[in-house]
Amino acid sequence: MQLKLTVNQILQLLMVYGGVEPDTTPPAFVAGYPTDGDEEPAGSKKVNVIVNSDEDAQLYAMVSKNSAQPDAADIKDEVADPDCLLYDNFALTANSPYIWTVDLSAVGGEDDTQYYIHMFLEDASVNQSSVITYVIKTPAAVVLPGPTFTTAEVQYDNLWVYLAFNEGVYGDAEHTTAIDKDDLSLTYTSNGSPLTNVTIAALNNSDNTSPRPGDTTFHVVLSLTGNNGLATGAETITITPKDGSSIFNLAGVAMAADATTGPLYLNDTMPPTITATSVSYLTDTTVQLNFNSNEAGTYYYLVYGIEDPAPDAVTIKDQGTAYAKGSGAALADANTVDVVGLVADTGYKAYLIVEDAEGNLSEVATFTIAPVPTITGATLDEDNYYIAVTFSEPVYGDASATTGIDKDDFIVTFAQNDGGVVSGASIRMVYNHLNATPVGGETEFKLFLKLENGPPSGAETIAISPKANSIYGGYGREQKLRQSSFELEPMCCRGWC
Repeated sequence: MQLKLTVNQILQLLMVYGGVEPDTTPPAFVAGYPTDGDEEPAGSKKVNVIVNSDEDAQLYAMVSKNSAQPDAADIKDEVADPDCLLYDNFALTANSPYIWTVDLSAVGGEDDTQYYIHMFLEDASVNQSSVITYVIKTPAAVVLPGPTFTTAEVQYDNLWVYLAFNEGVYGDAEHTTAIDKDDLSLTYTSNGSPLTNVTIAALNNSDNTSPRPGDTTFHVVLSLTGNNGLATGAETITITPKDGSSIFNLAGVAMAADATTGPLYLNDTMPPTITATSVSYLTDTTVQLNFNSNEAGTYYYLVYGIEDPAPDAVTIKDQGTAYAKGSGAALADANTVDVVGLVADTGYKAYLIVEDAEGNLSEVATFTIAPVPTITGATLDEDNYYIAVTFSEPVYGDASATTGIDKDDFIVTFAQNDGGVVSGASIRMVYNHLNATPVGGETEFKLFLKLENGPPSGAETIAISPKANSIYGGYGREQKLRQSSFELEPMCCRGWC
């Protein structure tokens, strides 16, 4: 029979029979080891572990998902273990720290995951240390950046926002669909504005067509509610993705849920408001336009003929041809504008706007520069029965142009003079050109006279003039006090009783 011995057994026999005591002391890990080495990059699935033995030894290790500690023999013999990712062994020099890079990238290791290294040491005399377990954790996964907003600009009329991303975006991780308005969220803050709400009405790409997969620039169409869609400039909107799984890049990485454009101020689209308009007549050829503006800015005006078609705001600002025109600083308060060089007793209309600092134009304010109704003709009939009176324009008995004139709207001045017989005169009644009571808006009248005593000798005179605040033109301007005088004709049978 043959005796078979291993090399280690032969060495031990030689030491015993050669007078040398065999080594029976197992190796051990130096105090403080194993320990962590430098951290590896995110996504590498690598961990550096520093190991150190108190004598020359071979390190045997198994990296596993299972915390249960196996036997040294199973580790050394690499017994199949379904939880094991990696077996490894290598030599250590006594008291020389060694950096062991545990690389799980090729064996199914996962990011940011805890693993267990079960290991032991074995020296040349086959002395083995106890199995120890060292816990490691792989680095976190590489966080790929998702899309970001690069530009967000509210357009001047607040109807849409120009929105740009740093890369092409998609509505799904498989990059097969385009984003739509429902992939975005808008937060509106009024900051005291009368504009009640702002929402996303539609989403177009920068060609103003439907978005395509991979587009980078868009027009976010806005819907503004309340205050006729006009903003004061105090309001803000903030655009974000709907959530963290609504907008993706080509790599399938989602835009962060907290990505934001930040607050975007709406533009001031509120035009100035003109109120309290009136006209003051300073001289026959100069008037003053009075108005209030709720905003400071620049006023512009044009003066047209009273029957001319009205200009629009742009024409007024452009200061085209007119009887008079001008511009100047408007206060956020009461304002007056002197208009000079007009023709006396002529009707005009002045049209005025105010433009604020943002270029918003007010509605056109209209000022009627009323013509003065004047008596253009007055004839005493040959029988002293009536005076035929003609005015320059239709006249009324009130500034609102709702009533006709009557006998009490005139002043009669009578003079008997030397040789006169008639002792007094007054107006009995007033008829219009239809020989009827005036209703307003007529130009021709008959003022029927009543003469006291008589008949007239021809020496007497009579003058008529309008009372103050009694006869008005169609635009509410009062007739100036002017007299028309007549000498009574000698008569023997009419006009005096």
